Amino acid sequence: MGGVLKKKILRGYGIKNSLLNYFRRPYTLVFLWNTKRIYRKVAKEVIPEIQDYLNSGFEVVGIIGVKGSPSCGVSAALDLKKSAKFIANLDIEKLERNDFNDHCYKNCLVNCEGLFINVLKQRLTKKRLDIKFIEYDLIAEVKGKEVKFEL
Repeated sequence: MGGVLKKKILRGYGIKNSLLNYFRRPYTLVFLWNTKRIYRKVAKEVIPEIQDYLNSGFEVVGIIGVKGSPSCGVSAALDLKKSAKFIANLDIEKLERNDFNDHCYKNCLVNCEGLFINVLKQRLTKKRLDIKFIEYDLIAEVKGKEVKFEL
C-alpha cells in the first residue's frame, strides 16, 4: 500500500464527525476486497518467477516481509479495519508522525500475516514450494532501534 500518503488512505483521516464517516465501513470492505483481488493477481505472477529461478538452478533464500505492514507483515500486521477507525478519529490539525506511528501500531497491530504475504503463502503451498519468509522489523526501526536480519 505504500504508507500513509496514498490517496485512498488519506480520504479517511479525521472524518469521525463528518458524513463521510458513515461510508467508512463499506468503503473499507470494498477496499479490502479489491486489495485482496490485486494481491491474488500479483502472487499468481510471482510464483512462476520463483519456479523459473528454481528450475534454472538458483536457490531462493527467502522472501522478505515487513513487520507491521498491512500487506507484507509475516508475524504481525496492521488490522486495516481497526486502522480505518483509528485514522477516522484523528485530529488532522494536531497530527504528528511519531504520535501517529506509536498509537497506530499500539492500537491496530495484530499477530497475523499481512494480506499479500497470506495470499503468497497460500499460492506457494498450492504449488508445493517451501520458501522461507524473513521479516524486517519496521516497528523496531520506527522506535529508533537499529534493525538487522540474516538470510
